[in-house]
Amino acid sequence: MRNDSGERQQYALHVIYSFFLGAIVFAFVSVGLNTIYPEPVYRETPEIRELEREIRFVLDTEDAEGQLPAEARTRIEEIQEEINWLYDEQNVGLFAWSRNTSILLVLLATFVMGVSLVQSERLKVLSNGLLLGGLFTMVYGVGWIVLSYQQSATRLAVIGLALVVTLIFGYLKFVRSR
Repeated sequence: MRNDSGERQQYALHVIYSFFLGAIVFAFVSVGLNTIYPEPVYRETPEIRELEREIRFVLDTEDAEGQLPAEARTRIEEIQEEINWLYDEQNVGLFAWSRNTSILLVLLATFVMGVSLVQSERLKVLSNGLLLGGLFTMVYGVGWIVLSYQQSATRLAVIGLALVVTLIFGYLKFVRSR
């Protein structure tokens, strides 16, 4: 009876360790990639600051009842369109970064999952932890490509790659090993 309890405890520790290793691998890959390839930082440009100052100036033309003249409302709308256009221009770099990050994450996940297959029969706990880390990273990479709603052909390619890689490694790990 004691032996069965000890085996269950050992199995539970293996599961916990594998999950923890997977989480640490995921964190290491994610933080490492963000350190090497950081997200673009956007600042308010001088053009945007000047346009916002102009909006404040136009808002000062309210009459005693707090109403803006029609030409002031029109000018504010024009200025806001210019500001939106400037922000959209900045977002182009963010979309490219998001796409590239997702591709890199899927490639790194593929590498980690591939490493998990090396000596997987002899090092089951480590192999399972690496496989989980690769899967977590794969999910994160697919999440980034889904969030970068531009580049629909790229989105499909990255998600397709993630699907193929997951199927291949799942087959190699769980079907072929039997």
